[in-house]
Amino acid sequence: MIVALALTTGICLAGTFTSPVDTDTYLDKDDPNSTFSEEDLLWASSVGGEPNKIVYLGYVSEVFGNQGIRSSEQIESATLTLTVAEVATAGTVTAYFLKDWTSPELTWMDRSDNYDTESAVEIEVDEAGPVTVDATVLVKKAVESCTTGCPYTIVLIADGDASVAFESKDSSAAATELKYKTF
Repeated sequence: MIVALALTTGICLAGTFTSPVDTDTYLDKDDPNSTFSEEDLLWASSVGGEPNKIVYLGYVSEVFGNQGIRSSEQIESATLTLTVAEVATAGTVTAYFLKDWTSPELTWMDRSDNYDTESAVEIEVDEAGPVTVDATVLVKKAVESCTTGCPYTIVLIADGDASVAFESKDSSAAATELKYKTF
């Protein structure tokens, strides 16, 4: 009865939620018209500080807006867990929020660079394996920007000369997880 009342009135009960990746891909500056959404590895790399491979992790909000989470203040904490498959060059990868849908056919030529730099989260990568970072600022930005069914993306861009491969959502070794806790 309480759950039914909460859903019909739009009240969000406190709890922990997990958003699965809807679509993931990486884009390659050296192969600008190709798509890589079918790959098991998603590469983020830069040369001399200029990104040449960028990862896009697409999500679809199911609980923001009229389903209960109406304010970013309701987000107590959030984590993003990724599986690092390979480290060609260790370094920092920065995660950005992008209010946009990630198409499996996305290419370097039609990508959006309109990501939110104020909600950036740095990920230090020096070895293969799982890495978990505080993603609270990213999820709060998603709540501020999205309503139910709203697509949004977390963009991973390598800094400096870093070159890192993450497991895609379809990889058997993948452990990509965006988890958030509400008050």
